[in-house]
Amino acid sequence: MAKEIGIAIGGGAAGAILYLATFIGGPAGMFLAYLALLPLFATGLGLGTVSGLVAVVTATAMVTAATSVLFGIVFALVYALPAAGLIRQALLRQGDVANDEAWYPPGRILAWLVLYGCGLFALLALAGGEDEIAAMVSEIEQVMAQVLPTGDNPRVAEMMKAIAGYFPAILIFSWAIMVIANAAIAEALLAKAGRAIRPKPRYAAVELPGWFAGWTAGLAALALIAPALEMGALTFVARNAALAMLVPFLLVGLAVIHVWSRRWPARMAILAGCYVVLLLFGWPALLVAGLGFMEHWLLLRRRVAGGTGQEEKR
Repeated sequence: MAKEIGIAIGGGAAGAILYLATFIGGPAGMFLAYLALLPLFATGLGLGTVSGLVAVVTATAMVTAATSVLFGIVFALVYALPAAGLIRQALLRQGDVANDEAWYPPGRILAWLVLYGCGLFALLALAGGEDEIAAMVSEIEQVMAQVLPTGDNPRVAEMMKAIAGYFPAILIFSWAIMVIANAAIAEALLAKAGRAIRPKPRYAAVELPGWFAGWTAGLAALALIAPALEMGALTFVARNAALAMLVPFLLVGLAVIHVWSRRWPARMAILAGCYVVLLLFGWPALLVAGLGFMEHWLLLRRRVAGGTGQEEKR
């Protein structure tokens, strides 16, 4: 046990050092900070929940000591708590069954992760009120104007204003992808080394809980209704949260595409092309998320397999 605690402390220290690379600045610093969750997940998913908690607490304490209490709180909310929660849920299982179905479903982990991000954003935004929201959006517009001067083009200015209004959704989206990517990489590395506690999830079979689609639809409806009621702060929160809630549906949509692609010639080339289009243009992600949303009711992956539902398991 003492050895595991020592490793956990080392994992937490590695996570803190990677996070502190943010202060170096530049692309290298941002890239290293992006991987700050990797040692935390590797520790927890490889050694257990207690070791993961030790790593998380160690990282938070080191970041706080090296910077300030404010930065420590930010790290705790954005990195530490999500990592601790994901590790705990990922290692939950029913009985001693060895197959993947015995473990807590990855789709539910995705749902709770995004709900946490949206809830944290809603709490901060509503606490600040409409004046703080307006000031934040205005500041984002000013920063974007410095990076991308609008000149005399009103269309560019209008586009930048729209992006600023949805900037929280973009942040939540990026944050969720960061958390998910680090957890998936850690699990893959542990599985390859034979150190993973949980069997590698079948990502092509991921399914979201039914209530998540209801929450997403409810937030979208609220985003449409709130402007008519002249509820500015609630409108801002609802439309950004509804957009951020599409992250799990995007991943489900990608899973559908991967299952469908098994019948395509030159499968890898087509999949690579799909990802390049998503990275270059961005907006097609909404179409993929819509595909994931429809999967909840239409069971598109099962239809491809002739209704057996076994295509995800291969």
